[in-house]
Amino acid sequence: MALGSPTTVKRASSRQFDQAKALPCGSASIRSTRRFFLASSAEFPRKGLVFPKHDDKPPFQTWAQIERQIERDQLDREQSKELWESLFLSVEETSQLLAFIEKQSNYPALHSMCLLAAHTGCRRSEVCRAKMADFDFEASTFVVQERKRSRQKRTTRMVPLTDVARQGLLDWVGRKESSPNMFPDTNAFELQNVDGEIEAISPSKAGLHLKRVLRGSNWESIRGWHTLRHSFISNCACRGVDQRFIDAWVGHQTDEQRERYRHLFPDTQQAAINSVFPCDSANA
Repeated sequence: MALGSPTTVKRASSRQFDQAKALPCGSASIRSTRRFFLASSAEFPRKGLVFPKHDDKPPFQTWAQIERQIERDQLDREQSKELWESLFLSVEETSQLLAFIEKQSNYPALHSMCLLAAHTGCRRSEVCRAKMADFDFEASTFVVQERKRSRQKRTTRMVPLTDVARQGLLDWVGRKESSPNMFPDTNAFELQNVDGEIEAISPSKAGLHLKRVLRGSNWESIRGWHTLRHSFISNCACRGVDQRFIDAWVGHQTDEQRERYRHLFPDTQQAAINSVFPCDSANA
């Protein structure tokens, strides 16, 4: 018998027990369900159970690597979806994608939003909630308002802006709608707060705009905004940027997350293995 992890089972069992106690007893099926959960949740039989291991997510890979794997293994569109989820674009490909979005998108803010994500590694939701006050263009910094690191308190992290991102965002500020939000939803003037200010674009709308502009193009295989984040992380790793800097910039928390791009530190890994088997040992 295979189930989820013991912790997951315990939590699910506890939830089911609470839900079962709250169920009204108005029908036979509900009464039956209630009795089952009350009985089975009281003492869960864990002894002897075999819990399955979860597969790791694939490491980040280039476009060429993914296409070779699809061709080699004869994967269809559905089977290759997970591979495209791990795609990262090179610096050159990222620049080409941004140029394509700038030229093709009908949504004014999309290029600037993608530029910010591509040059900072920010999540889609973090880009959407960015405020004008979060940017210091003199110091070339962006304070990211986080939501994932802690549920008990508000947290932030500071990310340096590249020269390209800084100039692109300054250009955007000069033509965007008046709003404390960096990316107000210009297509929804009815979405105004009590002060008459245009609300920020929602993450779901941002995802829709990106999907719409990529549809039918050579970039259609890109799965979403997280490809920009993957690409930033991977390109930093490929150039040997200290992992501590990357963690600080993108807000990584676990070794599982780091493992997906750790293989992209070429010089660091080469130096590490050469320290085990130095050239002198081969001549000894």
